[in-house]
Amino acid sequence: MDSNNHIFLFIFLYELGAYIKIYVIKRHLKYLLYGLLLMILQTGLIWCIAYINQSFGKNIDLFTLVWPTYRFPELLIALFLFLGFKDLQLSYGKVITFFSSSVFSIYLLHIGRLQKWIFLGLLDDSYVYTQWYFLLWLLAIVLLVFVTCVLIDKIRIYLVECPMESLVKLLSARINVWLKKKEII
Repeated sequence: MDSNNHIFLFIFLYELGAYIKIYVIKRHLKYLLYGLLLMILQTGLIWCIAYINQSFGKNIDLFTLVWPTYRFPELLIALFLFLGFKDLQLSYGKVITFFSSSVFSIYLLHIGRLQKWIFLGLLDDSYVYTQWYFLLWLLAIVLLVFVTCVLIDKIRIYLVECPMESLVKLLSARINVWLKKKEII
């Protein structure tokens, strides 16, 4: 599946989330538990595949269960976590808003070829999958990639989007005046 289909998947998930947001689904803590259990199960399966590869000299693709991101377990985990968090009343909304405003950009930064380069080239950590600290390593790498992508997006907003905003507003105002003068709108 190419990157365009990833975008369509993201749009589909966004629409599914909007639908769920409109129609109330109760018992959010149960869904958080389901999402957490599925994540643990999937991580355990990846760990087992890595162990089989190393112990028995097999060459099973570690990311069969994870990549591409449209695999059923990821969709189910995303759905359960969304259902679990949607009605929680959290007091630290500004921090969540700061990070969540960059989530789509993070998604766009590491789909396609860049995704494999980050996890297989830059962070060549395939030896870690059979170590005792694998889960800690996994959490640290995910957090590192997430924070790095948020910083890249915030720098992009500061250096590109903010300076261009006034130019875009000026241009759109001039185009609007011209269109009104020509009685197009």
